[in-house]
Order: sequence, then C-alpha cells, then structure tokens
Amino acid sequence: VFLDRIIEPRYSRARNLLRQHAGDAQAYVALNRYYADFMIDYMDLPPERVHVIPHGLQLDGHAEVPPGRITKSPEDPVVIGYFARMCEDKGFHLLVDAFIQMCQDADLPPLLLRAAGYCSKGDRLFLAEQVKKLQAAGLADRFEYLGEPDRAGKIEIIQSFDVMSVPTVYPESKGLSVLEA
Repeated sequence: VFLDRIIEPRYSRARNLLRQHAGDAQAYVALNRYYADFMIDYMDLPPERVHVIPHGLQLDGHAEVPPGRITKSPEDPVVIGYFARMCEDKGFHLLVDAFIQMCQDADLPPLLLRAAGYCSKGDRLFLAEQVKKLQAAGLADRFEYLGEPDRAGKIEIIQSFDVMSVPTVYPESKGLSVLEA
C-alpha cells in the first residue's frame, strides 16, 4: 500500500530494488494463499520460497450464538458492521456510500451502521467526512462509532452485527476481524 502511493519514477526504482533483493531471503511467510500469490507476482518470487501459515485465531470468549441474538425482533434494525482501521484504505467510505443507498430503498428493513476500530490522528478528518456524509443524508441517528474497544468489547461489538463489511481497496494481507466475525 505504501509503495503504490509513491510517484514515478521513485515507485519503479523502489519496486525494482525490492525485486533485486528479494532473493536475499531464503523464505517468505504469508498469512493466506491469496496474499502469497499476490507477493509472488509483485516481487517476482519463486513460488516454492513463499510459505502460507494461516492466522491463528484466539476464539476464547466468542459464543457460537451470542446471547440475545435469537430473540431479535423483526422491528429491530439490521446491523451492518465494520471493524477495522477507520481509513480510506479499508474502504469505510465505500461502506458509508452503500449504506446511504440502501437506506433509500423502502423495500429494505431499517438499517443501522455500527463501526469500530483504530482511528489515527491522520484518519480523524476522513472519519469526520464520512460522518458529514451520513448527516447530509439524514442518517446520523443510524450510525454509531464505538471507538477502539478492548478484546471483550471487540467480541461484543462483532457479535452485535448481522452483517459485517470491510471493503478494503487494496490486496488485504490479514483481514483478522473478518475472520473473527
């Protein structure tokens, strides 16, 4: 993601240097097959030097059926969830735009957008812009930003989602919160 934002000719120089020195390492580890294949192509690596070791998930505290979810009434809003860094790279703006469109569809049930995740100083303006879009659409009361919770809070938040969406705009190497969901 960082390299792709470097302007030419520096981008090509940096990428060529990476490719030239990629052979200095005996092996590489990727967290999933998709990203392994992406990096094999991106770095021009021999496939046998890239090994996939999937994420380990600590599922302690995650209930198979969260308490209270079975008793959800039809009048309750459908909760669309987002749990990732609050930034453009993770596609939060795309989810906000889609949420606004879905709320305009009278055939859909009531919707609520619930989001949580790290928001750096540099990303606060981005989040504020998304909140302004929701306000302009008259949907401020259907959006909740829950900040950066601890592990127990994260589990509770993820379990409150009916649907989870993290529409990243770049090749995702981890996607841990999606796996946890």
